[in-house]
Amino acid sequence: MQLRRLFLVLSCALSVTVIAMTANVVNSALHDFGQARAGILAMHRLQALLVVAEMASRERGPANGVLGDDLPGDPAKRQRLQAARQKTDAAFDALAASRDSSERVEVMIRRARDQLERARQVVDAEARKERAARSPTEIRRAVGQMIEVIDDITPATIMLTNEASASFPVATNSLVAARQAAMLREYAGRLGSLFTGSLTLRERLTIGERAAIERMRGRIEQLRQQLTAFAAAAGSGPPVKVAIDNMQARYFSSAIPFVEAQTDIGMRDGHYDVDTAQFAARYVPDMDSIVTLRDVLMADAMGYAQQGLARARGAALLTAAGAALTLLLLGLTLWLLHRRVIRPLAKTTELIVTIAQGHFDVRVPTPRYRDEVADMLGAIGVLRDNSIARNAAEEAIRQMAYYDRLTGLPNRRLLEDRMDQVLAGARRRGAKASVLFIDLDRFKQVNDQQGHEAGDWLLQQVANRMRAVLRESDTAARVGGDEFVVLLPDSARADDAVNVAEKIRCQLDRPFMMDSGVTLNISSSIGIAMYPDHAADPRELLRFGDQAMYCAKGRGRNAVEVFAAKSAT
Repeated sequence: MQLRRLFLVLSCALSVTVIAMTANVVNSALHDFGQARAGILAMHRLQALLVVAEMASRERGPANGVLGDDLPGDPAKRQRLQAARQKTDAAFDALAASRDSSERVEVMIRRARDQLERARQVVDAEARKERAARSPTEIRRAVGQMIEVIDDITPATIMLTNEASASFPVATNSLVAARQAAMLREYAGRLGSLFTGSLTLRERLTIGERAAIERMRGRIEQLRQQLTAFAAAAGSGPPVKVAIDNMQARYFSSAIPFVEAQTDIGMRDGHYDVDTAQFAARYVPDMDSIVTLRDVLMADAMGYAQQGLARARGAALLTAAGAALTLLLLGLTLWLLHRRVIRPLAKTTELIVTIAQGHFDVRVPTPRYRDEVADMLGAIGVLRDNSIARNAAEEAIRQMAYYDRLTGLPNRRLLEDRMDQVLAGARRRGAKASVLFIDLDRFKQVNDQQGHEAGDWLLQQVANRMRAVLRESDTAARVGGDEFVVLLPDSARADDAVNVAEKIRCQLDRPFMMDSGVTLNISSSIGIAMYPDHAADPRELLRFGDQAMYCAKGRGRNAVEVFAAKSAT
C-alpha cells in the first residue's frame, strides 16, 4: 500500500478512534451530568412526596376531631378539616404537575390519591352519625382508611430515595434519615389516632388499643434511634444537630409524656380531660419538630446534590472543551504532517520508484524548502545516474545466469529452481505435475545443409511456437542444443499432459519458412513423465522424461510417449 494511502487510512483510523474515544468520554461526562440531574429531580420529587405524606397525615388530626364531635358539629372543626383537605389536595396537585419519575412511582401516587378519596368518604359517612351511634370498629376503620394512604405512598418514597442515592451516594445517609423522619412523623400521627375511638366514645382503652399503643411506642423509639444514627453518619452540620435537639425537647420530652398521661387515664377509668380535637391541638404541634428535622435533612441532602450537579456540569463542560481541543489539535497535526512530510515524501518516493523501474529520463524537481526533502532530492539525482549503469550490468548478469542467450527461454538452472518450487507446492496440496522432454528430429540435417545461422533461427522459431501453445504458469526451457523441457504444474491426469504435448508436436511439425524463401521441415519426439506417479524428485522426473522421449524416437519419431516401466528397458 502506498504511503500516502496508508497515511490516509491510518489518519482515518486514528481520527475515528480518537473521535470514538472522545465521544465516549464526552458521552460518559454527559451521562454523569444527566444522572446528576435525574438525581436532583428525584430528590425534588421525594421532597414533594414527603410533603404529600405529611399533609395526608396532618389531615387525620382534624378528621379525628370531627369524628369525636357531636351533631350538628362544630363549624370550626369542619373548617379545620376542610382547610387540611385543601392543603393535602394542593400537595398532590403540585406533585402531579411535575411527572418526572418512573411510571411505577406515578401508579403508586395515583393509588394513594384514590385511597385518600375513599378514606374521606368513610370519615364523612361516620361523622354524619350521632356520636352514640358511632361504633369503635367503624371509627377505627375510618382512621385505618386514612393510614392506608401513607402505606401506598411509602414504597414510592423508597424508590425515589434509591434513585437519588444512586446519583449522589454521599447524600444517602441524609436521604435515608429524612425519609425516616417522615416515617417517624407518620407513626407519631398513628399513635395519636389510636386514641380516637376511646376519646370519641369516652371509654377506657381496650386491650387491643393498649397493645397497639405499646407497639407504636416501640416502633417510634426504634425510628428515633435509627434516625439519629443515620443523621450522625451523614456528617451533617449544626442545623441538623439543632433540629435533632429540638425534636428531642418538643416531641419526646413533651408530646410523649402527654400521650403517656392519656394512656394512664384510658387504662384507669376513661375519664379523659380532652376530646379528640383538644388532643390533636395539644399533640400535633409538637410533631412539627419532626417535620423540621425532615426538612433540614432534605436540605442537607440537597446541598450534597447541588455540589455533585455542579461538579458534573463542570466536568461535562471541561470534557467537551478538552474534546474539542483534542480534535482540533489532531486535525492540525494531521494536516501539517500531510503537507510537510507525507506529500513531499510520497512524491519523492514516486520519483525513486520511477527511477528504480528503469525510467531514467525522469526530471528531478527543484525543492521548495531547504530541508531533509531537498537533501533527498539531491541524492536521488545521484541515484538515477548510478542506477543506469548498475541496471544494465545486472540485467546482463541475470540473462547470462538464468536464460538461454539464443532463444530467451529459461536455461537448465532456472528450470531446476522452478521444478523444486512446483513439486514442493504440489506436494503440499496433494496435486500432480508433469514434464515434457522434447527433442527436435532432423535438426542436425538443417545445421549441416543450411548452416548454423539457419539452425539458430530455427531454434528461435521453435521457442516462439512453444510459447504460443503454453500457459503463463507453464515453463519452457532449453536444456541442450536441440533439447527442450516443458514443466506443466497442476496436471491432474496424464491425458492433460498428452494434449499439450500433441499441440507442441503439431506446431513443430508445420514447415518453417525463412525470409530467404527456404523452407525448413523438422518434427519432434516428446517424452512425458508425471509427478508423483513416475518420480518424486526433479532429477528422476527429467531422466524418465528423457527415457520416454527416446521411446518416442524408437517408434519412428514425431510422436508422444508417456513414461512406463517398460520404457526404462
